[in-house]
Amino acid sequence: MANRIGIESIVLALLPLIAFLCICIAAGNIFPGWGWRRAFVRSFVGVGGYTILANEGLSLIRGITIAGLAIVWILPILAAGIWGVRRRLRGTPVRVPAWGNDLTLTEWILVVGVGAIVVITAVVAWIAPPNTWDSLTYHMSRVAHWAQEGSLRPYATGIERQIFMSPVAEIGMLQVYVLGSGDRLVNFVEWFAMLVSIVAVTLLAKDLGAGRLGQLFSAVFVSTLPMGIAQASSTMTDYVVAVWAVDVACESVLIAKGARGRAPVISACLAAGLTIGSKPTGFAYLLPLAVFIGASLVRRRGLREAAVWTIVAVGVVGILNAGYLSRNLAVYGNLLGRERTVSQHSNKILDWRVVISNTLRNASLHAGTPDDRINDWIYLSLAKVHFKLGLDLTEPRTSTHSEFRITRPSMSETRAGNPLHALLIIVSFVLAIVFWRKVGPIAAVYSIVIALSFVVLSTMFKFTIYGSRYHMGFFVLYAPLAGYVIWRVFPRSLVALIGLGLILASRQWVFGIDQRPLVPMSRRASPSILETSRREMYLIGGPLQAYETMTDAILGARCSTVGVMISGNSAEYVLWVMLGAPRSDLEIEWIVGGTPSARYEDPAFEPCAVICDISCEQALVTVRGLPLISDASGYRLFMQPPKTTAP
Repeated sequence: MANRIGIESIVLALLPLIAFLCICIAAGNIFPGWGWRRAFVRSFVGVGGYTILANEGLSLIRGITIAGLAIVWILPILAAGIWGVRRRLRGTPVRVPAWGNDLTLTEWILVVGVGAIVVITAVVAWIAPPNTWDSLTYHMSRVAHWAQEGSLRPYATGIERQIFMSPVAEIGMLQVYVLGSGDRLVNFVEWFAMLVSIVAVTLLAKDLGAGRLGQLFSAVFVSTLPMGIAQASSTMTDYVVAVWAVDVACESVLIAKGARGRAPVISACLAAGLTIGSKPTGFAYLLPLAVFIGASLVRRRGLREAAVWTIVAVGVVGILNAGYLSRNLAVYGNLLGRERTVSQHSNKILDWRVVISNTLRNASLHAGTPDDRINDWIYLSLAKVHFKLGLDLTEPRTSTHSEFRITRPSMSETRAGNPLHALLIIVSFVLAIVFWRKVGPIAAVYSIVIALSFVVLSTMFKFTIYGSRYHMGFFVLYAPLAGYVIWRVFPRSLVALIGLGLILASRQWVFGIDQRPLVPMSRRASPSILETSRREMYLIGGPLQAYETMTDAILGARCSTVGVMISGNSAEYVLWVMLGAPRSDLEIEWIVGGTPSARYEDPAFEPCAVICDISCEQALVTVRGLPLISDASGYRLFMQPPKTTAP
């Protein structure tokens, strides 16, 4: 069953982590000038690129299996082991990271605060299953299909997002899903993205010029983001976008400071390719950073070398994304996927008014306060601005929803904003510009570059009331600058006080995020994950009983070939879980018609059961020769009735 995991499965699922740690230690020893944090970040980028290329290669031979992935991850472990043995035989010690013991009491308090958030979030990620609605409809459903097929190739589905959406985050989840024989560890892909982001922002703050307290403040800034805390225990994908983007930013500042060699540019290229492969929003963060890097290369290394590296960047990005882009081209006739979906999220008009409108509305997602009077004042102010712009607050050509309001801070992973952090960003941006001589030109330029990424994001995509999750990259990218500028300008005691305030303010999200609370803190919260079974947590508030009734009947009949005919926004993945996936004898296939992926339906597939919902024709009494045996809560099961024995 997907909700059980044995010791052997845990060991296998940890192979990617062990491989990463081995590579990190080797990199730290081979390139001692990098320092451990840079070795950690660059190793993560390298492992990300290796993961994509290895899985694309295995996909060609349907080799994404336990054996195939075990070989993929044992190889770097063996290589690192051989390197270590040879190093020892030469009499050279293998260095490992060591913690400093000279932290002040204030710094220790901040370290412990960050550590507590990371640990508690890991506990939630371990206990709670993936239950974000997007995960149930397509993130985890595509992972289950890939595991069944042993390949990333297209398959028939009624939820087309499973095919055309950027796959990097889910390919990461696929590693632990297959090796771990279930989904117990899939939440840790986002959790580890948070951990690497924390390390990366401290490194970037250091490169900008921050002292130790400023670097720690950057870590506090990232670890206390309400939306970040929510995502770090889920299978949403925005933290994955953020971690690759901040890796690019780390190298961009290094290049701007005049760092020589190939490593900074190659690492930036790899991280850029992974950013694009994680989510379309990654483009918004990369465009300003690409201009920043390009200008720095021209200034520091000359136009010719900058041109060469531009060609290399295009090649690296293209190679990393060739697999999924080619699949989109084959299925949909274009690189981005289904045109209708792309059109739904793209602004229909592009002018200066839209830039202002969408930027202000996106910013307002992080402006909510506990005081409704202040929220109403913000709303009225935005309404006046839009009246002068000649645009409606819910202009359909630039909005995906017909509602707009300023709400109190949300405990939901779909609506959580980052109001305190947004305020700190405004303060640090103003200080960076006003005191640019004090903070340095690179920091001032970096602040403008990251601010532009928010504007680019607002220009590219329609406004959505659920858009705060798309801003994860922006907040993570700004964390190093906030840490540096606030440390540079404010008294040390005030910096520490603000950091402690952020840690204390984050406690309600750490313990009480609505979808996975340790301690429920709002009326909309689910029951505590400490008091709810993992099975129940998959679909709290949904048609769980209907799913259980159908899957129990299928399991009772020993049926292992199941057809699916459900709507395009249904929780398909719950069916996989309740039928015991991943199982070698289980085959779940969509029965669809009229969708671009329908031509990939297996003509030899003969289901012994078919699950249908309200999207099916009500007049249906048989499907594939199977009679209707149950109809409840909008779900119908077609299957041969179980045989009864005569008394």
